[in-house]
Amino acid sequence: MKPIRAAAVVLAAFLTLAPSAHAQRKARVKRVPQPEELHGSVASVERMYDFAMSHGLPFYRTPENVIDGISQGHLIALTADSTFELKSDVHFSFVTREASLFVHAFAPQYRTACGVPLTVTSAERPVTKQPRNSNPHSVHPTGIAVDFRRPPAGPCLTWMRSALVELERKGLIEATEERHPVHLHVAVLVAPGTPVTLPQLVHSLASHPTAAGTQSADRQ
Repeated sequence: MKPIRAAAVVLAAFLTLAPSAHAQRKARVKRVPQPEELHGSVASVERMYDFAMSHGLPFYRTPENVIDGISQGHLIALTADSTFELKSDVHFSFVTREASLFVHAFAPQYRTACGVPLTVTSAERPVTKQPRNSNPHSVHPTGIAVDFRRPPAGPCLTWMRSALVELERKGLIEATEERHPVHLHVAVLVAPGTPVTLPQLVHSLASHPTAAGTQSADRQ
C-alpha cells in the first residue's frame, strides 16, 4: 500500500473512532446533580461566619493558638470509633464539643445507611494552615466545621445529600458540597453548651446493607 493511501486509511479510522472515545470520556465525567441547598454561596458562608461571630467563637490563627484552645477546654479531640474514621493527613483532629457530638451522632446513621464508616477529611484548621483557595470567612479555624469524604454516586450519596439537607433545614448545620477538592463541608450551628440531638435520618435505606459500594471514588 502506498504511503499516502495508508495515511488516509489511518486517518479515516481515527475519525470513525474519535466520536465514540469522546462520548465515553463525556460519560465518565458526567456529574450527579446535587440539591440546590448544597450549592455553595456567599450567603451560606456568611451564615456560618455570622454564627461564629455572634457566639464569640475564637478564630485560632496558629497551631500554638489551637493548643491554647485545647488547654482551655474550647476544643476537644475528635476520636474515631467503629462508625467513622479520620483521614490519615488530618493534622488538627480537634473540634468544638458540639461539632464532636454532631459527628458522633451522624456517623452511626451514615454507617447504617451506607454499610461503611464515615470518613472525616478535615476538622480544626488554624488560619495559617488554611489552603490558598479558602474563603476569608471560613469557620474551619473555629473548630465548628468538619469535612466529610463524598461517597461515590449511588444510594449512599443520595442518602447523605438528603440527610444533610434535612439537617440544614432544621437549622442544625450549614452544608456545602465542594468540588475543589471534592468533599462535603459541614458547619455545626449549635450554640455552645447545647445538647446535639439528630432526627432519624436513615429511613428506608436501612435495608441496604452496603449502599456505598466502594470508597475508591471521590477522595479528598
